[in-house]
Amino acid sequence: MIGVFTYLAYLAITVPMTVWVAGLLTRSARVLLEDAFPDDDLAEAVTRLLVMGFSLLGLGAVLLLMRGGAEPVTAQDVLAVLSVKVGAVALLLGLLHLVEVAVLGAICRHDRRPRPGALPMRPSPTTLDAPFPAPPAVGPFAGRRR
Repeated sequence: MIGVFTYLAYLAITVPMTVWVAGLLTRSARVLLEDAFPDDDLAEAVTRLLVMGFSLLGLGAVLLLMRGGAEPVTAQDVLAVLSVKVGAVALLLGLLHLVEVAVLGAICRHDRRPRPGALPMRPSPTTLDAPFPAPPAVGPFAGRRR
């Protein structure tokens, strides 16, 4: 009976946690992709695809991590099992979130074409093909010449 309680508690914690992180990703991705793509429908579609992939991977990991380990006997065992399993899910969701952010960053960097009606940008002096300036002289021998 304690095992069933442990599984239900695990699902009650990890499934809402996965849905919450997916919701954060939805809101953040939509803003970034609307800036990257000229068409809002395309940005919305890409956002949905990214969130769907995140949700499926996250929920799949929740279900795979649910099984395994010894059957808990005491309340202390339940807390130990829950802490390990919920911690593993939190780490995995964090890793998946970082991967999604990297994908969003790559998409946003890839699409840097000017928007209709936007003024052209002048290149900054740091982006020109000029040699790098010498680093400033620091340290005890900075003022001495050879």
